[in-house]
Amino acid sequence: MKKMMSIIRNLFSRNISFTAYADNYSQIAATGKVHRFAKLINTSLGEHSYIGVGSWATCCRIGPFCSIGANTNIGLTQHTLDTISTSPIFQLKRNATGVSWTERDYSPNILDTPETILEADVWVGSNAIIMPGLTLHVGCVIGAGSVVTHDVPPFAIVAGVPARILRYRFPAEIIERLMEIKWWDLPDEEITRVIDIFHKPNPTTDDLNKFFPQKGL
Repeated sequence: MKKMMSIIRNLFSRNISFTAYADNYSQIAATGKVHRFAKLINTSLGEHSYIGVGSWATCCRIGPFCSIGANTNIGLTQHTLDTISTSPIFQLKRNATGVSWTERDYSPNILDTPETILEADVWVGSNAIIMPGLTLHVGCVIGAGSVVTHDVPPFAIVAGVPARILRYRFPAEIIERLMEIKWWDLPDEEITRVIDIFHKPNPTTDDLNKFFPQKGL
C-alpha cells in the first residue's frame, strides 16, 4: 500500500520523473528535481538540488544546490557478514529477491542505515559511490567513478578508489570568507540580486566583499 501511494504521488509531482521512485519517508523540496529511474529511500532533497538519471540515495540528507550525477549510489545498504549467507532472502521478509523465506526480519531495517549527509552545493560526479554515514561538506566535489569512504572537507576535490583529496577549489582565505557568507542559506531573491558574482571565475576576497559586505563595516 505504501509503495502504491508513493507511485501515485510521483505521478502527480512536477519535480519527480514519472519513472523515478521516492518512498513515503522521502521529502523533495519544491525546487528539487529527481530525474528518470532515480530511487530515493528515506531521503530528503534540498532546494535547487537534483539527482541524476539512475542514481540511488538511501537514508540521505541532501542540502540545497547539490548536483548529483547519473548512476551514483549514495548511502549503500549493507548485508550481514556474520551468517552463513549474505543473501537477504534469509534475513528479510521483504527483500530484493522478491521471495520471502522468513516470517520476520533478522537484519536491521533499511531505515536504520546510518544517515549520509551532503551539505550545500556539493557536486557528485557520475557513477560515484558514497558509503553510508559520511558527511560531504559544503562545496566539495566528488570525481566521477570515485568510491568515497571518509568525510570530505569543505570545498575539497576528491577522486579515486578510494577517493583522496586532490586539491581545494579555492585558497584558504576564500573558503573562510565563503563559510562566513553562507550564501546557500540566503533567500532566492538575495542570491539572484548578486548573480554576477556567481559568473566570475576565481573570485577574490575583494570580489566577495563587494557583493557580500562584511558585517560591521
